[in-house]
Formats: sequence, structure tokens, C-alpha cells
Amino acid sequence: HGHEPAFFGLTELEGGHHVGVGEHRAEAGFTDEGVAVPGVHQTIPEELERDRLAKPMRPNEDRLPDLSHAAPTQHGDELVSPQHLTRETHLDMIPLPVCPSETAVLSPQQVVDKYRVEDVLGRGGMAIVYRVRHLQLNSAHALKLLFISSPSVKKRLIRERRVQASLRHPNIVAVTDVLEVEEGPALVMEYVDGPALDEWLPTHKLSVEEALRLFRGIVLGISHAHSLGVAHRDLKPANILLARTNDGLMPKITDFGLMKALGEDGGDATMGGIPMGTPNYMSPEQVRDAASVDQRTDVFALGCILYELISGQEAFPGKSQYAVYQLVIDGNYRPIGELVPNVPRRVARAIELCLKTKKEERLSDCDMLFDMLYEQTAMPA
Repeated sequence: HGHEPAFFGLTELEGGHHVGVGEHRAEAGFTDEGVAVPGVHQTIPEELERDRLAKPMRPNEDRLPDLSHAAPTQHGDELVSPQHLTRETHLDMIPLPVCPSETAVLSPQQVVDKYRVEDVLGRGGMAIVYRVRHLQLNSAHALKLLFISSPSVKKRLIRERRVQASLRHPNIVAVTDVLEVEEGPALVMEYVDGPALDEWLPTHKLSVEEALRLFRGIVLGISHAHSLGVAHRDLKPANILLARTNDGLMPKITDFGLMKALGEDGGDATMGGIPMGTPNYMSPEQVRDAASVDQRTDVFALGCILYELISGQEAFPGKSQYAVYQLVIDGNYRPIGELVPNVPRRVARAIELCLKTKKEERLSDCDMLFDMLYEQTAMPA
């Protein structure tokens, strides 16, 4: 679609709520506020610790991902065999790169390559994000310093970030440089003045029309990535920034760290069989085998995001990761019409088709979703 950049009216939706400077997120997904795990020197994203109530479900071990052939991985000082992950195991048992210090690694006013460090924007288990300023241009940027010890993982992430740098679209956070500094690999990206969607949405109740206007830019950004053979694979509200512009809020997608080049033969370095992504927005096929997904896993996540924009609730809440997985695999969610009775039929149908558990029955791409929502073409049967 050759559409204009998608904006969302700030004054129309603020409703007396002001997004403060303290809510800056230079790059969503850089790291959420974390919850420390006793005995393990790493930080687990808080979203993995959400304690949402879910309907009681009978455990079904057969529908969990097949982890029997995955190699052991390091967890703290012990090796964790993936085949030992059961319904009692949370995603926080899967290791994240370890942040070596609770203090900032780079100091204010320190010069890194051609950038001067100004402030820390956020930190977490795998990175610290700084606001930096270009020495010659005086332009503000976000610098994400990654803590990666594995040479192979470092190589893969740098490769994927270079792919992200090729994504040029108003609704995608631009990656402008990849640096190798003494402290580790660093990404220089567009600095976005505004909160992440997961921070902003809880204080803003949207009408269906407002939700659709905001969602439009998200669909266009993902559609552009897909047109270049890139799937996001970790699409969620925390990875969508709301940039303040003169025309209102503009959604900008970031953190393609789990992405996979569509159709790439081999070399996709996932933790074979271990679910990689954020449980509440993962497609059933991603829960089963992260290495086998294609762009339709993003279509599923888009359905989850649209559901949440309209209803204010997650499609798949759960008190544990196992509970969420089971809801996702079963396609067990409340129809959007039960939560928002006035939702148009085409919108409810679009969400339903995005959240199909079998990817063959799902909307196959973003163009079909866009047409259903904004062109009001005939609805698929």
C-alpha cells in the first residue's frame, strides 16, 4: 500500500493525561523494568511476571512445545536441559544475557565513537539504552549497548540489526549505525520522544475508531517489513513507540531482535524447540517451534494488539506462562463483541481471522488485514 504515514491525534486522545518526560522510551523492547530473580544475576522483563487470572484448565503435556531435542543452555551456574521444562516452568528459566552491573556502564559526557552520552533511558537483562548526541550534527539518538558474551549470538544479533537498518518506513524505528565498542556491540537508532504503547494504553480508553486510527500505522510498518522478507516475531505493545509529532502520535515499531528473514535457508539461530517471544502475543506455531514461523506469526500478534487496543484487555491473559500457552494453542479467548458490543462486524471478523490457531486459516498477510479494516473489502468466508 502506498499510504501516507499514519498518525494518531494527540490532543484528541490525551483527555487530560500528559505523558511526562519520565516516560521516555528511546526504543521499546530495549528492556522493561525488571524483576530480579533470586540467585540469578539477570533481570527478567516484568511482563513475564504478570499475575493475570485465567480460567482453570486441565494440564495437557502433549500440547506443550516439543523440547526433547533441544540442547542444554546455561542458566546461572547450571545447565538447564530444555526437555526438563514442564508446565511448572516459567520463561524466566530460559537464560537472558547477563548485565554485568546495576550501574551505567557508560558515563555521562563519555564519548563513544562520534556520540556523546547524555543520560540513561532504561536498562534490563540484556542491554542499557542511553540518549546520546552526535558530536558534529548535534542530533539526539538512542544508543543501545548490548551485553552478549556468546560470539555466535553476538554475530547473529549484529546481522539482524543490519537487516533492521535496511527497513526505512515512518512507522519503524530507524537503526542508523552499528558500533563495536569496548563494552560490547551497540546500536544507534532514531530517538523517539514518547512512551511505549504498553505504558500509554492503560491510561487511555480508546473508541473503536480511535483504536483503528492508531492501529493503521502498526499494520503499515509490519507490512513494509514483510515486503522486504523480514518478520518481527516479537511484536507487542512494548515494542511499539508513540512518537509525538505536530500531527499527533505516530506509532513506530522497534526491536526486531527475534526476527527471521522469511524464506532464509538454514542459519536461523533460535533455541530449537524453545518458545522465543512474549507468550501473550505468540502464535501457536511459535509456541511449538520458534524456528518454523513465517510472517503469519506477526499477523497473529497484530490480532492480539488490535484486540487490546479496542477492549483494553489482553486476548490471552494467564497467571503462568503455561496457562497462556494453553490459551493460545486452544484459541481460547473471549470474543471481542462480548467486551465491546458496538464493535463493527468487519473488525470483529478481522480479529477472529488473525487469531486462528491454524496459520493456514489465518489472514495470510498484512495487506488482507489492511483491506478488511480500512478498504472495507468483502470479508473472507
